[in-house]
Amino acid sequence: MWKLDYISVPVMLKYYIVNGFSLEAGPQISFNVVAEQDLDGRTEDLDNIKTTDFGAGAGVGYELPMGLFFQARYVLGFSEVFENSKLKNNVFQISAGYKF
Repeated sequence: MWKLDYISVPVMLKYYIVNGFSLEAGPQISFNVVAEQDLDGRTEDLDNIKTTDFGAGAGVGYELPMGLFFQARYVLGFSEVFENSKLKNNVFQISAGYKF
């Protein structure tokens, strides 16, 4: 099994459709911080992993008047995960939070 961990930096443009409901879209860059595989109980580093990943995200959000918010986003990866491969990262994200 592979373990790939990234730190992602999205830059999203948010547009409020109606009071509380928003759409967002924009680019995202991610940096690989862990690339390992588990082989019969032992962990080895993966080779040929690209250290950066570029993608584009789009999502929706809703914010309640009291500050509680919910978001869902899909990020389509443009970069190959490994050198000379067709594998790309595609991510679905959900979040909830509170603004104060």
